[in-house]
Amino acid sequence: MKCSSMILFCILFFSYSYSQKNFNPAKSDTLNKFSYVVFGLSYSKKNQTVYSAGGTAFFIKKNTHTFLISAKHVFTPFFSKENKSALLLYIKDKKGCTTDFIVLQSNFINLPTEDSVDLVCLEIFDSLNYKLHGVEQFVMPQFKKPNTIDVYGYGVNTYNDTSVIYGCTLPEHFHIINKSTKYYSDSLYKRDILIGNEFMKTDSTMHGYSGAPIFLQEKKTNNIRVMGVLIGSTEEKIKKENLVRCVSMDYVMEVIDKYLSARYRE
Repeated sequence: MKCSSMILFCILFFSYSYSQKNFNPAKSDTLNKFSYVVFGLSYSKKNQTVYSAGGTAFFIKKNTHTFLISAKHVFTPFFSKENKSALLLYIKDKKGCTTDFIVLQSNFINLPTEDSVDLVCLEIFDSLNYKLHGVEQFVMPQFKKPNTIDVYGYGVNTYNDTSVIYGCTLPEHFHIINKSTKYYSDSLYKRDILIGNEFMKTDSTMHGYSGAPIFLQEKKTNNIRVMGVLIGSTEEKIKKENLVRCVSMDYVMEVIDKYLSARYRE
């Protein structure tokens, strides 16, 4: 217990130290507010080592419930019963400055998902839920002919520079014109979608993007939809196309709907 308290203290200390730094706002648009940075420390008794880990998350609100969505591998170190951990989610303002924290310790329910799916879905119970932006208005229906792809995530530098996490920094953004993008289903991981485009980022700068929402824009109407949860890139290629893997939004909503149906039956 003392170890967990010390880890949490360290995170909060740096948080308040850096939150007051000056910031020169960069150009951004309205979609970046839906991506949140998650960061924490985990102490392994076995190795007597403190590990840092984190990534990106977003939220879906349904009825009176608030769900955090991310990649499962982002949270794995913090779900281990053998480790003492402290995991925080940071709420930022329009300039990217950290204003509040949600301590993800015991104030959530971990929804059941298939073991083979790299997805975490948590119902969050926190007094700050009202401040969280949800993507529920972008979920349905799916598009047949999207025009662009946009992803906002907190990249690899997040874990090397504490001011990026705790100070005033907007999420990184990559934007792809969708003319040559292909979508493939995965025969082994059936809940996943592979997005192929020769201009897709798949290098080390994608580290930290895991858990980010993937936004599509419809060609004719310019309406926005969220396609899925980014879970990583792959070294495989189809022809010249770089491939990024995501969990489909259909599966995310299936997990949430099953959970809510079960709760209301009880």
